[in-house]
Amino acid sequence: MRSAAGIAAAAAAPARRAGWLWPLLLAAEIAAFLALACTAPPIPDAAWLLTVAERFLDGARLAVDIVEVNPPMSVYLSVPVVALARLLGMAPDTLLPFYTGLAILSGIVAAGRILHRAGLVDTPSAWNAMAFAAIALAPIGLTAEREQFAVALMLPGLALLMAGMAGSPLIAGRRFAIGIATGLGACIKPHFALAVLLAALASAVRTRDVRPLFALEHWTAAAVLALYAGVVMVFHPAYLDDLLPVLAEVYLPLGAGPLRVLATEAGVATVLIAVGSVMAWRRRIGEPMPLVLHAAALGFFTAFLLQGKGWAYQAIPAVALLLIALAWGLRTRAADAIASPLLPAAGVIAAATGFAPAADDFLARFDAAERYGTVIWQLRGASVATISGDIALGHPVVRLIDGRWVQRAAYRFIALGARHELMETPPPDRAARLEALIDADRADLRTELAAERPDVILAHRAYFDWLAWAREDAALAAVLGGYRTVERVDLADTGLGIVDILVRGDLAAARALPAVVASDPAD
Repeated sequence: MRSAAGIAAAAAAPARRAGWLWPLLLAAEIAAFLALACTAPPIPDAAWLLTVAERFLDGARLAVDIVEVNPPMSVYLSVPVVALARLLGMAPDTLLPFYTGLAILSGIVAAGRILHRAGLVDTPSAWNAMAFAAIALAPIGLTAEREQFAVALMLPGLALLMAGMAGSPLIAGRRFAIGIATGLGACIKPHFALAVLLAALASAVRTRDVRPLFALEHWTAAAVLALYAGVVMVFHPAYLDDLLPVLAEVYLPLGAGPLRVLATEAGVATVLIAVGSVMAWRRRIGEPMPLVLHAAALGFFTAFLLQGKGWAYQAIPAVALLLIALAWGLRTRAADAIASPLLPAAGVIAAATGFAPAADDFLARFDAAERYGTVIWQLRGASVATISGDIALGHPVVRLIDGRWVQRAAYRFIALGARHELMETPPPDRAARLEALIDADRADLRTELAAERPDVILAHRAYFDWLAWAREDAALAAVLGGYRTVERVDLADTGLGIVDILVRGDLAAARALPAVVASDPAD
């Protein structure tokens, strides 16, 4: 293994030649990130979590009055930006890109300082620029996903492992703080702890020293996870007692197996970037930085496979760490005059392939004012509900019209999961159980709509006719009878397809909105 001084020296020549470019590049990256993220509306997940955080701060109980399928930490992440926005009299949507960028930059800078002190990074500004591009810019169409916060929180802990391998441990106080950050990152999705576990194991095997496994920061992270579990049990018992069993029954099984996830664009892209990164380091793969980054990326990628969904944002942590490893490996190899034009090309192509769907949706969000037809934009401040199995139907549009979300959940995830399993032809007793869950979810929808009487209902008609499904319940059909279908729009650019926009009858009459859709007897 080369010494820390040798590793730094390998990159010293290009650093001296182009050192002044790195701060300029980082500034340009931050400007580009903010310009793009502030111009487009928030992604559906982030928009929904802002809504949940607002309701939570107003006194709503998680998993009771407002239902988010992910553990409460996902909501906690959005609470600071909502609270600050209220203090400043601003919309949290406006502050969200700044909040996200600051979180990412803080984790990157903290990690860079550790690596510089250990002699693993000769130019911190170069590390900052490369890491920010990997975590913030590469997945620009997925800005403010929980995975970005997780990798930013856990990056200093990974840097600490690298520094330990290079013989440069930190004082206990800083290790404790880094352990807290690592624990908070793992709280977002507990299986993210695999990244730290595999990185620590790799470090222990490489150095033939088990102490990295039992370092202070890891005990601290474990304590944070235990404390978080206690908070959930005490303050959000409904999540564990009521919601989690339903999620385990119909939501968690929703998706593909690991092999199918591996074959997705995000899965293939991650593998391609990993191959390029390993090739960039070659015989030096056992050095602190590549070893820890690749091991942690493997942990994150394992979590991506275990989730079974194959959604691009779930691959962000693995892709980000591999891009950092690839970029830094190419930089040090250039100093040794060993370069292959295939390596940077592979990384660029792989990243573009993996996040292409998200980028397409990001570009489509710039045209949000042209979507959802014309009626919805005339109803600013309206109360909104959806009948759909997709979170993207109601979010962020409810925020774009300054509307009020009236339902407990973002979409019908129970009916969606149960329907998915019914398509697999389960045994009769299981099928009966699934039908009962679907009926209960439809009854819950009926109760919500009857009690709240939202101004607008967005009903998903493509792929599965959710409006027809709702009308199978006579009482719910009667509630929907008080609404007028004023517009039908095609949201093909989002993958949602045909959507009917229903407006409550009295409001439609007051606004002189005609019933322009009469394609089936119920309309």
